[in-house]
Amino acid sequence: MKFEVNSTDGNARAGTLVTSRSVIDTPLFMPCGTIGAVKAVRWNEIEDLGYRLVLMNALHMYLRPGADLVSASGGLHDFTSWRNSILTDSGGYQFFSLKGLYRIDDEGVSFQSPYDGSRHRFTPESVIDVQSKLGSDIVMPLDHCAPGDASREQFLEAGKRTIEWLKIARDVFKNKAREYQALFGIVQGGTDLDLRKKFTEQSAEFDLDGYAMGGISVGEDRDEGDDVVREIAPLMPGNKPRYLMGVGLPGQIIEGIESGIDMFDCVLPTRMARNGTLFTSHGRLNIRNAPYRNDERPIDEACDCPVCRRYSRSYLSHEYRAGEPGVLGLLSVHNLAYYKKLVTEARSAILEKRFSTWKSETINRWKNND
Repeated sequence: MKFEVNSTDGNARAGTLVTSRSVIDTPLFMPCGTIGAVKAVRWNEIEDLGYRLVLMNALHMYLRPGADLVSASGGLHDFTSWRNSILTDSGGYQFFSLKGLYRIDDEGVSFQSPYDGSRHRFTPESVIDVQSKLGSDIVMPLDHCAPGDASREQFLEAGKRTIEWLKIARDVFKNKAREYQALFGIVQGGTDLDLRKKFTEQSAEFDLDGYAMGGISVGEDRDEGDDVVREIAPLMPGNKPRYLMGVGLPGQIIEGIESGIDMFDCVLPTRMARNGTLFTSHGRLNIRNAPYRNDERPIDEACDCPVCRRYSRSYLSHEYRAGEPGVLGLLSVHNLAYYKKLVTEARSAILEKRFSTWKSETINRWKNND
């Protein structure tokens, strides 16, 4: 994997990420195909929107259908038919979200499957082994994600454990990874800026292919999370891609880009679409609301996605109210198109040295939406 920063505007960066399968402009957003599919959306639709990198989850693919089955099918690319690049998350956040179904210690995590209650064990070594079998392009190590309202002692414990696991993962990765695979490091530390800085410095010593900031949007105060990103992103290695995990809303993405983040992922665009909430150049709208029943305009007149080119708000409102399953895919395609357009516009603004102006204009349009 190769990464190059093509231009900067303040801390904001426009770059190029190259894997064995794809050339990808940054800043970039990754749709979440957690279990090998982006909910309600087909792979050809993801490709047509211009996406070349998606996220899948190693924990969920390990639980079902199983890493060995995927490996026997030729790896994730052949199994899913997605021919472009894949980043696999290790499952650290999923353990956090499993609540009482897991137990963590210095050697790894013991957990119950949310599907059938079966018991399993993940270690820094086994997580690399699983992702080697899956054959993803970018591999994430096992990390300990503490909740946003944890104490400093808990942030310290989680951050130290994540660094120790990263040492193990790096050594195992050298021996077990496929030739084309890249390994990112993950930095924890919660909302404690001193801990974040310390663990950022320690992880940078491993000289990995990229670095991620975990433990943001996990229950902390929104402003505190934004402060962490703003302070820590510029301290992450400048010659490597910087990835903000699990974030998020369009405003958070813009703030992250301004801070120097290159990569984002989140389930929000498709999850909110399934609930009827759509992102537009003038802010959000909910297709369930009464005014849209007789509205013949597209979702967003500034959007050129396949949905906006063909369907009216009125039609989509009718299909949603009628419970037509296919409309969930249409709404999801639009939201993913919006996210792709957002990062593409941000990249253009960075290249043209007008990011601050573009950011202000974009946010003002949202604020002025009636």
